[in-house]
Amino acid sequence: MLRMPGRKQLIIGVLLVALILFFIMVNSTTVTVYFLWSELSIPLWVVVIVPFLIGMLAGGLFVWREQRKESRNQQLHGAPALSALAGVAKKRQTKWWW
Repeated sequence: MLRMPGRKQLIIGVLLVALILFFIMVNSTTVTVYFLWSELSIPLWVVVIVPFLIGMLAGGLFVWREQRKESRNQQLHGAPALSALAGVAKKRQTKWWW
């Protein structure tokens, strides 16, 4: 069953869409992007949004991988997995440089 968004979520969603549309209209000038041997003329908003979305995807995949690792560790050992910070502290105790 789909849950209908509340009034507050609807207002926030409409405001976000309005801000994104405003951003696109303000940054609609065409820029030339040179990458390796290719040259591309695209709107400025694409140059800004595409790397942002790629970064969001990469960050989401990293978090997903870490959560998957923790759940596997918990299934194998039956105990809660160490958090990422605890793992770093444990590495520092072993005197490794990384």
